[in-house]
Amino acid sequence: MHYIYSIKSVMKKTERRNFIKTGILAGVGGSLALFTSLLIIAAKSLFGFLGDVANQAIDWVFLMQFAGLSIAGIFIGTYLSKFISGAKLKKGFGWLVLLMSIYIIGKEFLN
Repeated sequence: MHYIYSIKSVMKKTERRNFIKTGILAGVGGSLALFTSLLIIAAKSLFGFLGDVANQAIDWVFLMQFAGLSIAGIFIGTYLSKFISGAKLKKGFGWLVLLMSIYIIGKEFLN
């Protein structure tokens, strides 16, 4: 729960209000809604992985390389976030999602 309070303290006051309003509409507080969402995602991922381990051969070398690159990406992203504003990141991510959507839709129609 300490992690949830850390996130809450980092968020701006207006962001906290909007986030908490979303939780209130569902009948829970914002922190509890966030924690519950993350817990469900983690549990589903863990059980899915454990099911695959039991039924399929796992390429452990690829899995470790992917995990290592993911962790490196976290550190790189944290470092770069000191130099790029949140507004620019949000706008850039929006453009990335739009371009990827166009690419995927185009690929689907061409096949």
